[in-house]
Amino acid sequence: MATTVQAVGKDIPSSGYYTYPERTEVKNSPSASAPLAFYANAGDRVYYDQVLTQDGYQWLSYKSYSGIRRYANIAKLEVKEVPAPSVPKTQSGTGGKDIPSSGYYTYPERTEVKNSPSASAPLAFYANAGDRVYYDQVLTQDGYQWLSYKSYSSIRRYANIAKLEVKEVPAPKTDDQSAGDSETTFPTLQRYTFDREVAVKNEARAAAKTEFTFTKGEGVNYDKELKADGYKWISYVSYSGIRRYVMLDKLPNSQPSESKLTGQISVENQTNQGFDVRISNVSDSKGILAVKVPIWTDRNDQDDIIWYDGVKQGDGTYKVAVKLSDHKNETGTYNIHLYYVETDGAMKGVAAQQVKVAEPQVTRTGTLSFSNKDNGDFDVIVSTVTDSQGLKAVKVPVWTDRNDQDDIIWYDGIKQADGTYKVTVRVSDHKNETGLYNVHLYYLENDGKLVGITGQQHRSEAKKMDKRVTGTLAIQNQTSDGFDVLITNVSNSNGIVAVKVPVWTSNRDQDDIIWYDANKQADNSYKVTVKLSEHQYETGTYMIHLYYVDNNNQLVGVTGTTYEVPAHENKEQVTVTSTYKGTGNYLITAHNVPSDGDILVAVWSDTHDQDDIIWYEMDRSNLEASLQVNTQNHNGTGTYHAHVYQRLGDKMTALSGYDFQVNKSNYDTPYYNQRDDRWSGLKYGRGYLGPTGCVPTDLAMVISSLKGQEVTPNQVADYLYNNTNEFNKNFDGTSGQGILQAASHWGLVATPLGSLGQVQTALSQGYHVLAAVQNSVFVRNGSHELVLKGYNNGSTHVSDPYTSELSGWYSVSQLWNEQSHDPIDTSGIGAPFIKITDA
Repeated sequence: MATTVQAVGKDIPSSGYYTYPERTEVKNSPSASAPLAFYANAGDRVYYDQVLTQDGYQWLSYKSYSGIRRYANIAKLEVKEVPAPSVPKTQSGTGGKDIPSSGYYTYPERTEVKNSPSASAPLAFYANAGDRVYYDQVLTQDGYQWLSYKSYSSIRRYANIAKLEVKEVPAPKTDDQSAGDSETTFPTLQRYTFDREVAVKNEARAAAKTEFTFTKGEGVNYDKELKADGYKWISYVSYSGIRRYVMLDKLPNSQPSESKLTGQISVENQTNQGFDVRISNVSDSKGILAVKVPIWTDRNDQDDIIWYDGVKQGDGTYKVAVKLSDHKNETGTYNIHLYYVETDGAMKGVAAQQVKVAEPQVTRTGTLSFSNKDNGDFDVIVSTVTDSQGLKAVKVPVWTDRNDQDDIIWYDGIKQADGTYKVTVRVSDHKNETGLYNVHLYYLENDGKLVGITGQQHRSEAKKMDKRVTGTLAIQNQTSDGFDVLITNVSNSNGIVAVKVPVWTSNRDQDDIIWYDANKQADNSYKVTVKLSEHQYETGTYMIHLYYVDNNNQLVGVTGTTYEVPAHENKEQVTVTSTYKGTGNYLITAHNVPSDGDILVAVWSDTHDQDDIIWYEMDRSNLEASLQVNTQNHNGTGTYHAHVYQRLGDKMTALSGYDFQVNKSNYDTPYYNQRDDRWSGLKYGRGYLGPTGCVPTDLAMVISSLKGQEVTPNQVADYLYNNTNEFNKNFDGTSGQGILQAASHWGLVATPLGSLGQVQTALSQGYHVLAAVQNSVFVRNGSHELVLKGYNNGSTHVSDPYTSELSGWYSVSQLWNEQSHDPIDTSGIGAPFIKITDA
């Protein structure tokens, strides 16, 4: 027998996790003489994407966090002689490119990229000559050689890189082509390289579960050949001790045993709501794990298909209950198919049937009647209520003839003991209108459909009554803190349930209105105490109105008055100014403030009526007080208000007010990844943007946030490489000086921060900070640039441009302690923490 020599290493998959069994050298190239990069310790675990043999050793390879490809020597190759099979010739597609099963590939010409490896598949896009991509599969299909990779958006792409030629190539010779089962065990391991994708199972049975697959070009060391279940197999013991079986070729004249199946479908209990499917005469010579019944209507291409599980009955039949509501209440033809799941997991079709579902006969009834009340209110009675489609609710919309339904109210009918439904309509809820009312009746059915039933008009007429309403307002007890409102001569012929006093200032259209409940006094008068603090310490005109709530729960206006609150007199007028400090920050300064007490400022935007108001205590410096306000903590843009007050004990005195304009208050930061396949393969000098582009990617995030327009990592990289010497020219990556130059180019201000306190202050004020770190969870070797923004309880949010999964909240002190000391990051900068803002 002829033999061939093979070098044999460990039997491990072509990619996956590997745990080092001992201290192992890791290098930057697969060569025994290459210098040591570092040691991996016993028990360390790594995810690898390549296995290769070179220089007499077996190596596994992976890309480090910093983009450097590493190689670990895991076994010295053992040279063995193994039988070489004699081969007749057969047809095979050859002539493809000789490239590794995974790695980087540079397109030599403009190449079509598709979403499936088929010549007829539609074009996704073109890869241009010189573009570079990392691929993880090479396959032949449809007469072509394809390389394949997963895009950044997780779509698998296929690029046609060579047309295959049909040539005569050796095919394995077999001494026995019979279909009978057999097994041969070899004393030493043999090597098999696969010419197509094959299934690997844990038993030599065609129906057994596929555990994983080998792809074309991969190989395995095996110790057995066997024929079983109509196929030829090879077998080996895996690295984890499990015996595996690889299914190769189907043996001639082998016929798998066919199932003997019986089953009968019948439809029962058909109603407007659905029907039952009964499966009888159920049998399968290969055994039955489950009975499956897919059902769908003829409409819209199976968009309502449901795979039902048949439920076994006491008589051995199976039953499925079908609700029309689960099939969009469709009528017409329903398709019913029957499948058995056999004990080997195979699913076999058994029978099929159709059933017609007719349109249901729909009946609905309802009658409206009315009952008037003296004050114009009335009840609506809904009787003879029926709906064959099922009734979920009774709806009664009511509105007057005036002003085009501006007072429409949709009432819910309340079911009564006699089966009728009732709605009470109060004219006070309809702007106290009398005259014609429109009353319609709708049913909300079980399927959510709202159906009109009937409609009618009803005239509302209140009996004329002698109404008398009196009340007098007086202002008492005026102080710098507020005043009292006294209500006397209180009467109403319709009775009084409550006395209401709305109070507001004439400034800014009732933004401070409060409806006070007046308290009854011993002499039958009523009193309200108004505190200026509850009206933003406004001075000037206060509007005071009087209302009664009568026995019909109607709100009746009585009278009104005004009161002038004098302005606080200061020796010198307090003035307020603002200065923009970038990233939505404004420095508010109050000039000529009193020397005693605390100085406070209330800040809010015009958006949503003071819902974002925040009170701040200002910092004093002689007769000035100042505070930096971050509008990211408020709502929206446009006009902002800053009102300044003096606080002496419990007393608050308004000093001055100031309005300023805010053009941008949202500085959310978009996320970019330097390994995005839109730009990762772009080369700049010494390297590609993927492994070296953390700074351009960080800057793109910050510039896009501050400018409010999309700026991509490759745009920043283009500027740095073509206009500076700070990116991929004299070193890999970008220097700290490059950050300063790029920020200036986009009209931004970059400021190095020299202490941990300065970093914490910048983050607490909402600024972006770029930080270079080393020897951390983000990078093992070299340094890596991150984007920091936000501050909460000593932590900040980190956006990692290389590993998105690591983005999140981290301790600012920890990041400061892990700062890079590489001169490329620190030269002319100091600590590599740089604040970037738009002013």
